Amino acid sequence: MNVYFEHFGGTLSGTDAAHPPGACSACPLAAAVVCRALDRASLAGPRIPLLRRIPRETQLVTKDRLPPFAGVLRQGFLRIERMTEDGRRHIVGLHVPGDLVGNWTGTSSHYDIEAATTAEICSFDPRVVVRLVERDSAVKIYILQELAEMHQRQLDLLWPRGALTSKGRIIAFLLMAMEIMPSEWSPDGAALVRIVISRRDWADISLTTVETICRSLAELSRNGLVQQVEPGLYKISNIEALKREAGIAGEALWKPLPRSSAAALRRAFSSSGTSPKVRTLKQQIGSPSEKNTSRADRNVF
Repeated sequence: MNVYFEHFGGTLSGTDAAHPPGACSACPLAAAVVCRALDRASLAGPRIPLLRRIPRETQLVTKDRLPPFAGVLRQGFLRIERMTEDGRRHIVGLHVPGDLVGNWTGTSSHYDIEAATTAEICSFDPRVVVRLVERDSAVKIYILQELAEMHQRQLDLLWPRGALTSKGRIIAFLLMAMEIMPSEWSPDGAALVRIVISRRDWADISLTTVETICRSLAELSRNGLVQQVEPGLYKISNIEALKREAGIAGEALWKPLPRSSAAALRRAFSSSGTSPKVRTLKQQIGSPSEKNTSRADRNVF
């Protein structure tokens, strides 16, 4: 396992790059309002973030230690996890693009945080963040709102574990992934969704095993509900029928309100699926609807 951050400015793996001029003003992520506030503030210390590119399976934050950076997750997904007393890994949540990650509160972390995919983080010196929070109450309110929402999202991710069967939990995550991962869908209920995290992570989040996911997907394929088009890419023939199969018809699923626009998610999907088979399925599904809720325009300043 790689360990990335030891101190601000230190690089043990991956690559760093300075942001090009104007990058923060054009950023579609809602959390960029914090970046712009730092850029405007007259504070001592570096105020322009470093763009840190993080390899998959890199540990960024260690439990019970003060995170040595404050950042905004620009791309990719991070696992929020802890180890049980018997040594098993327990994923309690995911950081999605737009999340505040690292040391925004000046307190040690309750969890380990690792890169579930390759990721990019706009990273600030936490000492500069502390000075900004002390003088700007709007920034403090925004950070508290974001932390409260991330906590609620963790709770929303946990409820299927006690309420659903293993197959139901697997389906629930597949449906939840449509809110945050590249996806396309049509009004008739068909959809394509790309699961960008590993199947092992999918199994851990669903409190099951990789083998159970394989068996469940095979059963769903025989029943005409889910087809694996290629590794990581799934076609859902009817979303409502899949909900009924999981026993969650009418239930409100995880609503993380992704911090990037629906158009950006569609672009990510379009660039990720280039095989003729994928293009044919996209033509069958048609134009996606504007289901994802954009937070790009939210600005509290």
